[in-house]
Amino acid sequence: EEMELDKKSINKFVLEQEQAKILSEYIETQKAYYIQLNYAQTDGMRNINSYIILNTLNSSSKLLLSNPDAESLQKGEIFKKVMIIYCGDLEKQQIDEKVMLNCKDYIINQINSKNINKYTNIEEISTTQKEKERKQLSKQISIEEQNKMKKQTEAVSVEVEKFIVDGVIENIGELVVNMNFISSLMSDILEDEEADMDSVKENLKLLNAQVQGTALMLNTLMDYAFVLRLVPLKPLFKKLPRIVRDAARKVNKQVKLEISGQNIRVEQDVMHMLEGPIMHILRNCVDHGIEAPEQRAVKAKDETGVVRINAMQEHRFVVIEISDDGAGINTERVLKKAVEKKLVSETEANKMNREEVFKLLFHPGFSTKDNASEISGRGVGMDVVLHEMEKIGGTIELESEQDKGSMFRLKFPANV
Repeated sequence: EEMELDKKSINKFVLEQEQAKILSEYIETQKAYYIQLNYAQTDGMRNINSYIILNTLNSSSKLLLSNPDAESLQKGEIFKKVMIIYCGDLEKQQIDEKVMLNCKDYIINQINSKNINKYTNIEEISTTQKEKERKQLSKQISIEEQNKMKKQTEAVSVEVEKFIVDGVIENIGELVVNMNFISSLMSDILEDEEADMDSVKENLKLLNAQVQGTALMLNTLMDYAFVLRLVPLKPLFKKLPRIVRDAARKVNKQVKLEISGQNIRVEQDVMHMLEGPIMHILRNCVDHGIEAPEQRAVKAKDETGVVRINAMQEHRFVVIEISDDGAGINTERVLKKAVEKKLVSETEANKMNREEVFKLLFHPGFSTKDNASEISGRGVGMDVVLHEMEKIGGTIELESEQDKGSMFRLKFPANV
């Protein structure tokens, strides 16, 4: 059922010829959807939440358009709503499940031939031109070209190790045998009206043993199911070198990224929610942490700074450490800014230890820079990163030493 929208609230998508063609042909054979994310003006998380939703949808899309686009979201431009057109493999219920994780107020309507003009400028495209391009499109649109319309998120295929498959099959087989035995034993107990109390007790003991055995098998199956839902961090980590390289180029710094632990597994939804916080911390390391080459030379450091990201397993938790060998955090500068912003008084500032000073960095809107930079400011601060981690039951710890560098330690459950 289509949800009513205020026509004034819709900014029509101005489609290019190829996009219009894909959308028109897609709604004839499959399904396309209009998604509108609504936010309060005071919602400081709207940029990162919208960006995560786009990335989540993009992995299954054939065509994904947004207004504002992903680049504008990253730059922190102010908006009240994000409009999306999605053509892909997901049904409405599946889209709803993904969107609701990061947005409370949203609308999802199916696009069809009757309402397509409400959301796009398709009626303005010349019929003659459309017909001409229809013939060309089948030749021009290849798999490679469709991939260009996608952003950087790639679909993840789950590789399951053989011992897990064998374990699942073996446990299911034993469960079937156990359930048949329990069923037969229950029938014997209920149908044998002449059985004495000792015989009944003996059968009940046997039944209890079988029930406990079944419970153990179910717990083992749950462990296997837990592992089956996990995917390696590799697809996310593959995007990070470019993020660091681009950030370093914009601030004229030389930075090398070292990655380890990319085969550690997490639930796919967790991986999508990690993307924003990790990218923001990496940009902070490049912008705030690593010094300029001439400054590093004065400190007898290699002119090329090093940023490291390492993932590791701790029982059912995953730990990701992001560190740099840069300038570290100047606690005096942090305290000075905190006093200027009236977050603490001078008396309180003088009594604070290092851990308490580091916590100030996660205060909403706090920054040691006077102006947000293109690289790591963009209107999204460390408070948003902390909030995103808390949404998946995670924590952030920060360690830093002057002129030696800083380390962020993210700890979170492998599944939501």
